[in-house]
Amino acid sequence: MILRHFLFFCWSLSFFPATFQAWALPAEWKFSQSFTLGQTGLVKIAVPLTTLTSSRAGRPDLRLLDPDGNQLPFATERPALALPFNEASSTFKSRIDKEATVLEFTTTRSETPDFVYLETTEVEFLKAAMLEASTDGRRWQIIARGVPLFRRTVGSRQLRLPLPAGVWHQFRVTIDDHRSPPVPFTGAKFYFASPTPVPTEPLAVEILEQIEEPGQTRINLRLGGANLVLEGLTLNTPEPLFSRAVTLTQTRWVDGEAQPILLLNDVVYRSTMGTTNLAPKLSLGRGLAYETPLMSLIIENLDNPPLVLNGLTARYRSVFIVFNASRQGTYTFLSGNPDCPPPRYDIDQLESQLQGAQLLLPTPSPLTVNPDYQRADKFAMVDPIGAPLDIAPWQFRKLIPISAEGVYQLELDIDVLANSAAKLADLRLVQQGRQIPYILDRTPILRTVQPAFVPANDPKRPTVSRWQLTLPLSGVWFSSLTSKITTPYFRREVRLVASRRDHYGNFFQETLGSTIWARLPEDKPKNLTLPLSSAPSTNTVFLEIENDDNPPLELSSVQLWWPTSRLVFKAKPTDPIALYYGNIKAAAPRYDL
Repeated sequence: MILRHFLFFCWSLSFFPATFQAWALPAEWKFSQSFTLGQTGLVKIAVPLTTLTSSRAGRPDLRLLDPDGNQLPFATERPALALPFNEASSTFKSRIDKEATVLEFTTTRSETPDFVYLETTEVEFLKAAMLEASTDGRRWQIIARGVPLFRRTVGSRQLRLPLPAGVWHQFRVTIDDHRSPPVPFTGAKFYFASPTPVPTEPLAVEILEQIEEPGQTRINLRLGGANLVLEGLTLNTPEPLFSRAVTLTQTRWVDGEAQPILLLNDVVYRSTMGTTNLAPKLSLGRGLAYETPLMSLIIENLDNPPLVLNGLTARYRSVFIVFNASRQGTYTFLSGNPDCPPPRYDIDQLESQLQGAQLLLPTPSPLTVNPDYQRADKFAMVDPIGAPLDIAPWQFRKLIPISAEGVYQLELDIDVLANSAAKLADLRLVQQGRQIPYILDRTPILRTVQPAFVPANDPKRPTVSRWQLTLPLSGVWFSSLTSKITTPYFRREVRLVASRRDHYGNFFQETLGSTIWARLPEDKPKNLTLPLSSAPSTNTVFLEIENDDNPPLELSSVQLWWPTSRLVFKAKPTDPIALYYGNIKAAAPRYDL
């Protein structure tokens, strides 16, 4: 098991000697940040990133003090992005032409659309399209080739065709059907952008971890601020030709567990090979409001190799306040009050009269901690020792070494996962005969093991290749199996099976997962994935491949992947700590965390 010791600190905070002032900061606010104005009147300034981050979500605790320490009314101004308007094409036509679907449609507006969105009832497909445009319906100009169009049942889709500047009224889309059956497209909708410049600022992005998992890349990242609205999170990659579905998730506490929450699904792509005018789309998350800076970006690679990434960049939308500066001097932002309600100012009702405020760019001081604030450490209020526990019904235990007082994260190993009760309800941390409260973090992080595998062909089934895999333990739910096969061209049905005993004591063969493995001559060698849906009851399973009348495939490697979970807890090294598991009758614990 992997044990991590967390050192908690306030990031982006600096301690500097305070400028002399005749008044004290309110003790209920934890942070302050000052700026100096050299003029008076109605002014507008941007709220510093550090103050936005140290405020609560929605900024109900944001306050502004004048040079005398009095609370000053202000109005918040966040420029809104004008939404694009759309128009459905009334001349949409679709026809099949040999191994292609041809769509033709027009727009009646004089301005060029920003993009066109194709409508379809199909829920699972992947196609490549060529986009052409014309002014008269006779002379056609190729706008882009190889544009990816797809939709997946998990929710990601790419049905948008961006259009370059130009006077276009008629459009033609040719969709390649030679590798898969045609897809019914039912309409086209034009979107006309209403570009309103939105002030933005750069936002730092720190990549904490990049994990290559079967069919996807997981990037755990930390943004350089919280409680913001993203203008975009951008991938920096030199790849000339790609299209990937991407997902942005965040972990939140739900019913005492850390669970991944979906923030958005999107698509990124670039097509710079061949004749194309298609602008790349490398950003996602435009207009996404988020609270905490830790996120996970998941890039769906499917059967493609992982993208080469040279980093991530981001920008956030600026937040402005408008107020009346009655005098020159030093003004102060307050933030970090966990309990106060939002302020109610009359100035918020005078929006039309605030448009003429002069934008100023004062240099803010560093964010500082109020020395009179009583710091509330949530974990300091947690009693690390809970109720007593009779350990007799538990079958297994593991000692957990800790060397210092603090908060720890314990990753559960494959032995614990295999021998625990359903949903890990029986896990208990025990010290001195009493429980240590913990939080269960179920954010899925995949780990892998390479099982031993040997041929185990059945003479009675000569058209089936069969391998016996020896697992490290029985009862582990592996989410997928991956294998590397070097054969250049094939299409085979694959399944993983195991023996299971029913309640009468009879053995039967259970299918743990099945799929189709295929490779075309132009495809690059890659790991093939077999999704699995259930856990075997033994540590011996069999991988079967239907060859029909084809020569057998050769497996060069096999890997099994499983999702792990973690326990987060606070402890002192006064006495040994043990993790107890293996009690199928135990109910899930309920702690005051």
